[in-house]
This record gives sequence, C-alpha cells and structure tokens, in this order.
Amino acid sequence: MIGAAALFPLEWARPYALLALALPLAVLLGSRLFERPFEIATGTLDLWRRARAAQAPPSRRARTRIPPAVWILVLALTLGALALAGPRPPSPEAWRALHVLVDRTPSMELALGKGTRRDRALAMARAWIERTEPDASVEWAESAAPLGPGDDREDALWVTDRAPFPPPRHAGFVASGGPSVPGPVAIDGTARYDWDGERLVEVPGGAPVRRVEVSGTLPAPLAGVLDAWARARGVEIAGRGEGRSALVVHAVDPGLQSVPVRTIEAGRDGWTATGTVAGVARSSDPGGPLETWLADLDGRAVVTSGPGRIDSRWASMEDAQGDPAAFAVSWARLFDAAVLPPPGVIELAERLAAGEEASAPPRAAEPAASESRSLAAWLALASLAGAVVALILSNPRSRGS
Repeated sequence: MIGAAALFPLEWARPYALLALALPLAVLLGSRLFERPFEIATGTLDLWRRARAAQAPPSRRARTRIPPAVWILVLALTLGALALAGPRPPSPEAWRALHVLVDRTPSMELALGKGTRRDRALAMARAWIERTEPDASVEWAESAAPLGPGDDREDALWVTDRAPFPPPRHAGFVASGGPSVPGPVAIDGTARYDWDGERLVEVPGGAPVRRVEVSGTLPAPLAGVLDAWARARGVEIAGRGEGRSALVVHAVDPGLQSVPVRTIEAGRDGWTATGTVAGVARSSDPGGPLETWLADLDGRAVVTSGPGRIDSRWASMEDAQGDPAAFAVSWARLFDAAVLPPPGVIELAERLAAGEEASAPPRAAEPAASESRSLAAWLALASLAGAVVALILSNPRSRGS
C-alpha cells in the first residue's frame, strides 16, 4: 500500500505545532465518555409508570452516537492544527543534478587578493553548494565563451567574475567582483600595448613570440596564406610538440587512406575554390565546440574553428576564383579570430573593474514560499468554515428547524 507520505510529500515549517492534534482527539474522546443521562419519568401516577415501562430501552449504540456537529468540529480542529504546522512542498531532492558552469574568459585569471578572480568565484560556488545543496549531484564544466542565454537553465550555477546584466532568468550565479587590473591588453606585430590604468602605452618589441602548429599538410594556397599571415603578425610556425601553441591547425594527413575523399566547390567572402576534401570537419574536440566557417554546397562542414584551433578537411585545392585579395583577407581573418593571445595579454574590457561580489540562487533552488503560504491559508480557511458549520449544527434552534 502506498502511504500518504508518498502520495502527498510535505515538509513542515513548525512541526512542533502538530502537538495541537491532541485537541481534536480530546474532543472526540470526551464526546464518547460523557453520554446523555437517561430520561426517567418523574410522575407518580401508575399511568406514567406503565407508559415508561412500555418504551424500549435505549441501545448502547444510540447512547454513544457522536453528533455530526462534534465530527465537524473535530475535523475543523485537525485542519487548524495542520495549518499551524506550516505545510509546504518538499525542497528539491538532494540527489538532483546541479550543473556548475565556470567562466574561463581571460578576466577570470586576473589577480584578486592572494589569488585570482577565478579562485574567489570557485570558493564562493563551493561554499554555496555546501550550504544549500550538500547532497546534490554536481557536474562541473568550463566555458571559454561568455555565459549567455544558451546556459540559462534552472539547474545551472554560473561561476564568473562580473555579475551578469541582465541577470539570468533561471540559472543562479556567483560573481567574485574585483577592481581593475592594469597590464598588457593587445599586441600588433612585435609591439605590445599596455594599459596603466588611465591610458594605453606602446612597448616596441615587447610582444612575446607566438607559435602556430600545423598537424597534417595544408594545400599550397592555404599554406601560402598562413605563411604570409604569420610573417605579418610575428608568429612562428613550428612542428608538433615544440612548446605551447597559440593556434593549432588540424589539416589532412596524406597517410590516412581510409578517409573517403570527394570533390567539392566551396567559397565565401567573394571567393570560391574547387578541390578535394577528406571526410567532414569536426564539430567539437576536447577544447570545446567548433563552429562551421566553411561548408560545401550540401551543407557539410569543410572548415571549423574555435579558440586556438582550426580543423580543415581540404586535401587539395586549386587556385581560388574571384578577387585574389579576398581569398587572402578571408583566411587571415579566420586566423586572427582563432589565434589565442600570449599569456598575460588580456583585452582592456576584461581588465576593467568587475564590481562587487554578487550571487543569486537558481530558480529551482529557491524555497517555494508562496506555495507554502497558499497551502497553510487554505487549511486555515477550511478549519474556520468547519468551526462555523459545527456551531450552527450545535445550535438548538437549528436542530429544531
């Protein structure tokens, strides 16, 4: 048998108020103990005695029958006791999943106190989980892109440095805040630009050397554009495993013969090219999702990109048709968008003050206060109505009518 607790799961704001359930029990027991006294004819005439003797003796069940007014009063008192105890829907189950999304944008690595903004935000998140969701199943994930509407879920907690504005409608957040932090904000070729808190200062030759790693073999037109772009940006093209890379270009490995190759025509930004491609470009990798930058006429991805990585499926390519400059500018923009800045170089907008510490719980974790008040109010109203009905039924005039 399914118990009432399973059918109607509730929590009680004031469980000690359930002791008031003893009052309706006392009323019920008292109504059975104190029976109505027998009626005895007081006349002295023999006629009254014979009439009394002719009446059937009252049954025990009739003598102990509880009036309807008493039953209704008992029900009213029970409902009142339940209302005093403050019933409310149960809190979210301890086993519910909580998705913690950690902002990995560069500003999170700025100094704050003895650590970084990221360290402070993570400490705030762990403290909140330990305080409010100690038994939750927590899943941690990192996001290199700014958190936005696609991450706004009732079971999500954002970990960031700047309180989002406007705040998420469903997700919760913890924000470390933090003052502005001067430092390098941009590079241009070999020059570095620093922000001193008031203005930008150029540091000639201060740009650290960045590396681009090419895995596989790029077709000649693409390799030529990459070489020209690297010289213009002061970037070094190196082999695999030769240190930290600001950009990894995954190209087709000629040794892989099992990958199907097809001939396509594709283009964008005023150029088109014909060639062969091997398979389909990846939509994600261990670094996160990759966006389609170039697709063939059938919509299959040929080139995808993300922060610090590009996946190209071009196995061979003829010279591009259209404006030759458009081809070079289009690919140079892709490399500029994908290449990571050197360590410590953070955009000016990221270095600005992040405000004060702030936090807000996910909507799913907020207590259902309105539902709790509504349930207690309905119980109190029902109790009052029952007491009024019991009073009316106990009135001798109402029984006579």
